[in-house]
Amino acid sequence: MLVNIVTFDKKTILFSIFVRFKLVVLIIFYMEITLRDVLSELATDLRARNYDDRISYRYLNSKFKSKLDYFLRLESKSREFLKDYTLWKKIENFELEDYSPSACGLVDECKMLKRSVKELPEILSTSYGKLIKVFSGDDLKDYTFIKSVDYKDYINRPFIVNDRLFWISENRLIIPNINADFVSVYLIPKDDSEIDKLNNKLSPCSSSLDGTLSYPDYIITLAKQETLKEVMGGYVRMIEDEKGDDNSNSKN
Repeated sequence: MLVNIVTFDKKTILFSIFVRFKLVVLIIFYMEITLRDVLSELATDLRARNYDDRISYRYLNSKFKSKLDYFLRLESKSREFLKDYTLWKKIENFELEDYSPSACGLVDECKMLKRSVKELPEILSTSYGKLIKVFSGDDLKDYTFIKSVDYKDYINRPFIVNDRLFWISENRLIIPNINADFVSVYLIPKDDSEIDKLNNKLSPCSSSLDGTLSYPDYIITLAKQETLKEVMGGYVRMIEDEKGDDNSNSKN
């Protein structure tokens, strides 16, 4: 009897894991939506409400990204939100090049300096700072994010927890005293398509509209709803302005 109970428990656990795995796969598959898909849905919704085609994709794109950034900033105040691994995008083998150690300032310990060959994409920034993590190419060693002006003071501390440091200057990654040609970078970007381009999953000439939006579904939905509200409100005001005195009782 005991053997049967143990066997049953193991089957139950395995079945539970299998079901959860299927749900995760379905959720990930469902969330694979591009910016072009979202803008197309917005344009369709506007046409369904009898708005004309003068509202361009460029205008919708600007409004939607603004709303998306707003809701991401709100949610990023939650530590749990930042633990969502689907938000963090990896730049694989982010290439480094030699850079003048003089950029460290007057710091004797700075014997070698490397800078990223390419610029970083625009990173979501919160009250915690820029949402970026840097690791060695094998992902085993992490680097601490500091400001370049704090480098000298940090190095001169009596006790240093981590002497692997980095900072950002002119959208480039700067790493002192590293003897490596590339690192792994994890970040929450404002535009997923820029990550796809850096990882060669999207042609550099491709439109950002073809980039995948991998943000939580509820955030995308909120951003779409608020975009529609603002666009429709602005459109109504534009029509009223075009009519001018037709909307008022002119005594002339």
